[in-house]
Amino acid sequence: MSRILCLAPSGFGKTAGIGKEPDLDLEGLPTKKTYIISVTSKPLTFGEGHIQYPITTNLKLLSSGRRIISNNAGVIAQAMIDLHKTPIQFIVWDDANYVMQDYFMKMALKTGWDTPKKIGYDMYRIFEAM
Repeated sequence: MSRILCLAPSGFGKTAGIGKEPDLDLEGLPTKKTYIISVTSKPLTFGEGHIQYPITTNLKLLSSGRRIISNNAGVIAQAMIDLHKTPIQFIVWDDANYVMQDYFMKMALKTGWDTPKKIGYDMYRIFEAM
């Protein structure tokens, strides 16, 4: 499985590029082969994203939807590992920065190096799962 990292400013259209947008002549990714791991509950920014990618809350049965919402690094890493055992060919993690910034802000008043070490370790777990 190939890995692609897509970096661009906020509002550039990274999420919109996942879905089909006939008005913009975008094909997007094949819905049946794509799974989205969202870190926020914001709606998908393309046409019928809410229909094409129904949300599941059952992490034991990821196939009951096409999208989960979590900013927990452990959940994200495990979902990626579990999805590798399925016919899913494209796993979209939208948006990595939130995982780091949310944890950082939760721990903003703590002193010492535990917070940056935990952020680094969590990101390592996710990238290792990829």
